[in-house]
Amino acid sequence: MKRYSWLLICVVCVTAFILVRSVTAVSSLPSPTPDSADAKRTVPVEYSLPYPGMLPDHPLYILKTVRDKIMEFLISDPIRKIEFYILQSDKYVNAGVLLIDQQKETLAKSAFSAANAYKKQAVTLSDTLGKQGGMLPQYISERLGKSLMKQEEVITSIAERIPQSYKEVFVGFISVIHGIQEEFSKIQ
Repeated sequence: MKRYSWLLICVVCVTAFILVRSVTAVSSLPSPTPDSADAKRTVPVEYSLPYPGMLPDHPLYILKTVRDKIMEFLISDPIRKIEFYILQSDKYVNAGVLLIDQQKETLAKSAFSAANAYKKQAVTLSDTLGKQGGMLPQYISERLGKSLMKQEEVITSIAERIPQSYKEVFVGFISVIHGIQEEFSKIQ
């Protein structure tokens, strides 16, 4: 009887693993890109931002930032470090969105600044990797490109609904993103 129950558990685990992998593979298929610049602006980018966890106004937020700095220091593989930078940038973008929703524009401004800094580090490390003869995997290149487009889309939509005193700052963020996108397009 024990043998059959273990066999059943193993079959369920393997089936669940296969289903999760196939769903992940289907959801990570690239979406068709629009041809014109106008269509690019009206079609939302199909890229989901990760949940940021604690926001900067949380009392224990300093522990999160220390943990992230330690993790960044411990990652030695440049490809994993690029993935880490993309993830951190996406988390800061989503944190900025949540802070804007809470009407904490000053904290959102610092979150978007951190997001831009992490994106810049990812692009710079990608360039360094290419100059050293390494190859940037296609999935990371696609993820970084989509992440940049999603960040531009999010900040553009936020710039339309924030108080006038912060609009100029967010327009500046958009121009920084355009600069990072141009630098990234030179790498590819």
